[in-house]
Amino acid sequence: MSRLQRAASQLLATHQLLQWRGAKAVPTKLSVELLKDVEGVGSAGQLARVNHGYARNFLVPNRLAMPAAAGPHRSRRPPAAEAGSSASAAQQAAAAAERNSPAQLTVEKHQQQFDKLMKTLTGSTLILKRRTKDGQTLEQALQAQDIADAVARQFRIRVVGDMVDLGGEDLSVVGEYHLPLKLELPSGERAMLDVSVAST
Repeated sequence: MSRLQRAASQLLATHQLLQWRGAKAVPTKLSVELLKDVEGVGSAGQLARVNHGYARNFLVPNRLAMPAAAGPHRSRRPPAAEAGSSASAAQQAAAAAERNSPAQLTVEKHQQQFDKLMKTLTGSTLILKRRTKDGQTLEQALQAQDIADAVARQFRIRVVGDMVDLGGEDLSVVGEYHLPLKLELPSGERAMLDVSVAST
């Protein structure tokens, strides 16, 4: 559980506890430390008092703020960071926010998944066993969708048939094939899939 998720659950637990104990009034204002600039509230690194519901339902889930530390209201930044100029602190906060933004994390996560899938596809051989007429010629030629379905079964990777490039022909003979995929590797090269077609 991340620090922000813990903070959000603590906010919710505090709110529910106050209601359960029969408190006459739920605290309407809450101190939060802003992680990003929020219009009408403050800028990154500042402490602000906002409505409890606004913090719980909007600021914390969107990673714009987190509850301030209990006790004296102090910034969570180390003193060395406070001593620097406000321009460099703002630049550092903006860079950190950009690195940790949900969109950036999603892009990085998808890139890592893509790299992992490409290693699996390019580093393995797809083995297909089919019936043949005479030991060499397949009874039914393999098409791009047949290869895509086999990739899904063997590697648990969903590939669309259009991604497999057969060069306009079907595979109709037993043998080893090195087929290009319509995917580019980070190096700029096209991904290749090794396919071994054998007789059953």
